[in-house]
Amino acid sequence: METDTYLTILGPSEGFYKEKGSKFYAFGGTKLGISGLIRAYKTAASDALDHAVIRKVDVTTPIRIVFGYESTAAVMRLVDELKLEIKRQVFEQNCELVAEIKVSQVGTIKKKAGSLMKQGIKVAFEPTP
Repeated sequence: METDTYLTILGPSEGFYKEKGSKFYAFGGTKLGISGLIRAYKTAASDALDHAVIRKVDVTTPIRIVFGYESTAAVMRLVDELKLEIKRQVFEQNCELVAEIKVSQVGTIKKKAGSLMKQGIKVAFEPTP
């Protein structure tokens, strides 16, 4: 099963642990002993994750589409259909559009790319400059 999302923490987060008059803040503790430090690390880490702002992020790959201006409508239909996130676009005689696609969409867009390529549109799945 291929997944195209992961969870990440948006910024620093703090977790605290206090037991028997001892305090533990991330990297130090007093009067805890070895098992107490282990418990303190575990509890403080869990507390920090509970207070963290967590965001779901899509795993994406860039796609570059190079086309003649006359093919703009066909390319933009594909962009709308697949809900591509446009990162850069240039509309001149030779147009270029760079977008990010979810990795799970690569197979779908490769199938659609066949019909676009018949129209002289170049579709590349490669790192973009």
